[in-house]
Amino acid sequence: MKSCGAQAGIFARTSEKLYVQGELTFSTFKSTYTFQQENYNPTFYQLNVPVHVGYKIVQTDQMLLRTSLGSQLNYNLKKQNATPNTKFNTLTCDGFINIGTDINRFAVDLRYNHSINRTSKDLDSRSRIIGLSVGYNF
Repeated sequence: MKSCGAQAGIFARTSEKLYVQGELTFSTFKSTYTFQQENYNPTFYQLNVPVHVGYKIVQTDQMLLRTSLGSQLNYNLKKQNATPNTKFNTLTCDGFINIGTDINRFAVDLRYNHSINRTSKDLDSRSRIIGLSVGYNF
């Protein structure tokens, strides 16, 4: 499956060098795959709840470099067919690794998510997503 999409959300992070961060995001992305010689192009709408533990590698007054790993629950808001006889799973779980930087009030993160469970019972696939996000800390 190939995907391209967008997300918006909120997060909270503890202030220690070894930190915990929780998030709530809404994401949408498209996917393309072939099943039994037929092409499918679903669009997903999800609520995501990532929780991760991270480490602040470099921290100055104006810049922070950090890395983290964690897990993410994904809830599909729209029920869709994965194949003619099956729907995509409503709830999936990912593991992820993240590297990011905060410069003044802006945050940039690069994250790799890999699904722990299959996307549906008929498709032997797991989602793999590389995401680049830009945020603003209020």
